[in-house]
Amino acid sequence: MRVTLRHSLLATVALAALPAAVQAQTTSAAPAPVDSAAPAADQLPAPDTSGDEIVVVGSANPAGQRRREAGYAVTTLSNEAIMAAAPISAADVLKLVPGIHAETTSGVSGPNIQVRGFPTSGDSKFVTMQIDSLPIFPVSSLAFLDNSTQIRLDETIKRVEATIGGQAVLFGNGQPGATVNFVQKNGKTDPGGLAEFTYGTGSQYRFDGYYGADLGNGWYGSVGGFYRTQKGVRNTQFPSDQGYQIVGTIHHEFEDGSFTLYGRQTHDQNAFFTAVPLIRTGPDNDIKLRPFPGFNPTRDTFLGNANRIVTFNIASNGTNTPVSKTVDLAKGRGIDHHLVGFDFDKTFGDISFSNKLSYAAGTTPTIAQFTGATPVTLGSFITSQVTAANANATATAAAGRPATGGTATLISNGQALTDLNQFVQGIGITYVLKKIKSFQDEARLSAEIFEGNTLTGGVYFADYDSDDTWFTGHNQLMTVQNNALPINIVLNNGVKVTNGSGVYTPTALALHNVYHGRNEAVFLTDSWRITPKLKVDAGVRYEWEQVDATFQNSARANISTDPLALYDYGASVLLPSTRPVEYSGSHAAFNVDANYEVFHNVNAFVGYNKGYSLPTFDDLRTNVRTTSKVDQVQGGIKTFSRLFALDLTGFYNTFRGQPASQLLADGTIVNYLTSSDTYGVELNGEVRYNGFALAGQGTYQHGKYVAGGPGITGNQVIRNPDFQARVTPSYTFDTPVGGLMFYATGSYISDRFSDLQNLQPLPKYYTLDVGASLIMHNGLEIRFTGTNVTNTLGITEGNSRVVGSGVAAGGVFLGRPLFGPNYQVSLKMKF
Repeated sequence: MRVTLRHSLLATVALAALPAAVQAQTTSAAPAPVDSAAPAADQLPAPDTSGDEIVVVGSANPAGQRRREAGYAVTTLSNEAIMAAAPISAADVLKLVPGIHAETTSGVSGPNIQVRGFPTSGDSKFVTMQIDSLPIFPVSSLAFLDNSTQIRLDETIKRVEATIGGQAVLFGNGQPGATVNFVQKNGKTDPGGLAEFTYGTGSQYRFDGYYGADLGNGWYGSVGGFYRTQKGVRNTQFPSDQGYQIVGTIHHEFEDGSFTLYGRQTHDQNAFFTAVPLIRTGPDNDIKLRPFPGFNPTRDTFLGNANRIVTFNIASNGTNTPVSKTVDLAKGRGIDHHLVGFDFDKTFGDISFSNKLSYAAGTTPTIAQFTGATPVTLGSFITSQVTAANANATATAAAGRPATGGTATLISNGQALTDLNQFVQGIGITYVLKKIKSFQDEARLSAEIFEGNTLTGGVYFADYDSDDTWFTGHNQLMTVQNNALPINIVLNNGVKVTNGSGVYTPTALALHNVYHGRNEAVFLTDSWRITPKLKVDAGVRYEWEQVDATFQNSARANISTDPLALYDYGASVLLPSTRPVEYSGSHAAFNVDANYEVFHNVNAFVGYNKGYSLPTFDDLRTNVRTTSKVDQVQGGIKTFSRLFALDLTGFYNTFRGQPASQLLADGTIVNYLTSSDTYGVELNGEVRYNGFALAGQGTYQHGKYVAGGPGITGNQVIRNPDFQARVTPSYTFDTPVGGLMFYATGSYISDRFSDLQNLQPLPKYYTLDVGASLIMHNGLEIRFTGTNVTNTLGITEGNSRVVGSGVAAGGVFLGRPLFGPNYQVSLKMKF
């Protein structure tokens, strides 16, 4: 890791920003006592909205502040609320956060996460996930890799905090969108242990454990994690999700300070689910979805034992010599990743110091199916291949004559397929391997310069790498059915349309890029309690970015040694030569907000920030060097009492210069540059009375593109629903053995569009989840959850591999549907 002169000066700049002589005593960062009348929201299957809990996300003070006193909207989720919602992944937790729409229909990994008004075509660029207030990886989202893929939920997580914009634009990686902080348990704050066993739909078997203890002499330790295996709601015939996570912490308290050392090891394999064929009827504003014949969209999957192992040819470096590559789709979009972090806090007289650092490294494969073309009849497919073969002079010459037809057989057993009206589908097989590592450090110094006014200066440094290898394309011909069967096609002149795995197209995009990035930032904030009721926060950040990359050149070539092998013509191949790519840039962010206690239990807040997003590795890969700029205004009220709690937030943002890219089925990359304006309101609240509670979250927004070119300007912002809501009634009562709670959650997602051109509408849908828990006096807890129990057919994505509507004759198109009913029963023992 190289350290520049600028980096060595950052700490000096931060120190110089603080007064040299501070006479007043530093304000204590200890949490204020919780109002005994505040509602015990963490006993409900909903976000904690009491307002008195201490939150650290977006806070200049590393020890945090009361949520109701923050000048920005914050959602907090207790461990109980998370478990009651039965999320399938870290990204799925965000369904509980107003203003965020998480698409998790791909499975545990590979989500698309949309933040209100932020125009992103996929992935999760504007969502940073943190562990104990430091980003998991400095870049929130790379192609085929977002922050949520690098963490798994388990009982080592104490709570989750989330905010959009606000002061979070100043700290860490300066995220202008959503910052989500996963707060870990440790032996001091969370002593004791638990063991939990879970059984669920799709042969799910899971064990979770945690134990924290006082080790004596100011030392505390904890260890926890999980192991699970399951075939999943969509039965892949092999374990779709299988892996483990181990987490450990060591915490030590000493005079005027403390430190925490933690480590996380995650090894998980997760099947990735692609869009499937569906039939749509009705106009765009009232679309009805129907299953494609022979395929259950909420239960079925193309994945299966017959197509799990796939072989295709790639080119030897710089030659036309084919090299056979075999991949295992069971690895999916998994991760093998380790992370070590160290938090240090110390008070030096009138100055408090905090430092957080982490080192992470691992591999993140994507070995997955991606659909692009809609189903066709076997007869029409053979006809198209006859035309393609006869247009290939080399293949026709080798065959000695043109083809007039062909035969199809199942690869699994050699059975001939004679029904030419049978539907078949070409599904691309993508292989991506990312080797990543990162080092991050954030230091803060704080001092009270006069009574009620605290100045904080800090630095952030990140050094990170990604070594990417891609081979996309390799369309595999299959039957359209659950656990699809690969098909072999041979034309009647001897031309081989498919290889031994049913693959009929070559590598569409071969890529090998090595990236190194470095980001350095300084920030200065001031928190001023002007009166006992009025608090104002303001801050500025300036960041420098340097990226050095090496791109391996590529070309098109016919790589087969067999001229009859049609599937190897025109492959994308890597060449021995490389080219350097460099980028350097910088930008500033600013935030100011105020919070005023209107009444004892009512706070009002308002804030404005200017944020940005510097180009990432993937932007440079597509030759985009634009810095996205975001202006956000938000304001609202936070109120609570023994019977109710409510957060109501209005927002407006302008987004300028957001690059987006689309990878088409043939390997072509289409680039866009858009701008948008969005306004709206979000709500988060609950009411309680005599064991009954009603919790709800909702977001209304109106976002439009104001730039992007013909066919885009004036359209609704991609993927973002104008309205989404989630309502959870629950009832808790005492029984002779303990407290019993029943709850249900109804969710609604309004119409959206899957593409920037608004040609792929996604219809609205409703879902219903149910649950019950029994917490016994002896420490045992039994929980039952069921998600999408009504088997709703809703989709979160259209055909991302085409430009246009993607609708074929008869209303056939591709969409990625919700999972069908998923039930889980768990038994937890605390000790």
